[in-house]
Amino acid sequence: MTRLCFLLAYVFYFISSIFLPIQSFVIDDIDTDDEIIADFTGYKVIRIQVDAINETSLLLPLEDNEGIQFWSDPKYIAEADGEEDPKQEAVDVLVAPEAEETLNNFLRKTENLKYDVLIPDIQQEIDQQKADENIAGFKDGTGQKMNWESYHSIEEIYNYLDFVAEANDDVASVEVYGTSSEGRPLKALKIKSPKAKQAIFIEAGIHAREWITPATATYIINQLFHENNTAVRENFDWIIVPSTNPDGYEYSRTTNRLWRKTRSGSRASKIFQETGKMARSVKQKKGRTVASYRKLFECLGVDGNRNWDFHWREGGSSIHSCSETYAGSTAFSEPETKSLSEYILKNTESGKFTAYFAIHSYSQMWLLPWGYTKNTPEDIADLKRLAKIGAEALRSVHGTNFRIGTTPGLLYIASGSSNDWAKGVAGIKYAYTLELRDKGYYGFLLPPKYILPTAEETWNAIKACANELVT
Repeated sequence: MTRLCFLLAYVFYFISSIFLPIQSFVIDDIDTDDEIIADFTGYKVIRIQVDAINETSLLLPLEDNEGIQFWSDPKYIAEADGEEDPKQEAVDVLVAPEAEETLNNFLRKTENLKYDVLIPDIQQEIDQQKADENIAGFKDGTGQKMNWESYHSIEEIYNYLDFVAEANDDVASVEVYGTSSEGRPLKALKIKSPKAKQAIFIEAGIHAREWITPATATYIINQLFHENNTAVRENFDWIIVPSTNPDGYEYSRTTNRLWRKTRSGSRASKIFQETGKMARSVKQKKGRTVASYRKLFECLGVDGNRNWDFHWREGGSSIHSCSETYAGSTAFSEPETKSLSEYILKNTESGKFTAYFAIHSYSQMWLLPWGYTKNTPEDIADLKRLAKIGAEALRSVHGTNFRIGTTPGLLYIASGSSNDWAKGVAGIKYAYTLELRDKGYYGFLLPPKYILPTAEETWNAIKACANELVT
């Protein structure tokens, strides 16, 4: 009977994937001369070697140059007391073709800083990733079934949530906790157990270009229902949000692969505000246009991981709307963060939530609170102990090493983050940010072949933490 129910649920999932839209109210495609498909031909990612704090500070003037974007931020990189291997030895920088000469001149004049080219042409990596996805989709046959050989659209991800809830309707449900700037539903999968005395919250995809994070979240959902050992599911309630920023995620899939922020202020968001209806898509110019850096990284959207109302805009964020770390005009200015915060508080009233995992990429780090200050929480020893258990479990799968430390200790000051808020406001004791693979060779463009190993090791880490919390 169980097998029959699962089969019927899959049939429902397959049919709905083909025929049902994400929302029942849409308007015609938007036509605008401003929309182009981003082409990053000639864009490079370089890694600048830094050996000391003073060398790191020398890089700060580069932020003022259009066409240069830090993928790992040089601000506040320093040795932090008590951290394990806290020193960051390099800074990764995206360089537009028009800014390459400026960068080379700067590096020659600035104590001859050395650098390596990590990615010689961003567009080639993007094209290869699309080719790999097409091959994986062809192997799948349907193009609809969830797998971890390719990256999936938000519609496919949401259809998968519906499929899982339908197949396990005695314990699982899909909850819509809000609406995005462009009118997309914000969805979570809730898994409840009558035996559960604790609960775990997983949030992924707040930064649009970090595709590995929604993929990992869906894999975790899959494992919760398909592993033979069901104890970890039965001992906890789970809430998993695979895509906190669906507008940005879809924009990174259709238009600009390197988009990071939300899409507030976009043409589609304005139409949704005016009509209450969601635009199905944006009509784009035929072909690809190699646009200027300013055109590709327009001054729209907010960094969703700088927008939370806990020590908001106290450092490591920007007041400038064109910045990749723009914190917004106010805390919780974005419906994506405001709705999620309200949803978390609603669910934490039970007092069950003991762990919160914000999943990001890249750099292979297990980040502890606080992000807004170099000071640490009173229970930092407890946080480190559980993190070490998780990091060791992660390493045991494929040998991947994670560094453990606070955000300022390993990276930089970052105020207004979700995991700080989860601990400081929602009162969730074990609140972490996990920065998944890799260390920069591919960066945000992690190829599909790494989805499964990344997801496997991340799940093993979270599972180990969960098992430890039960004992």
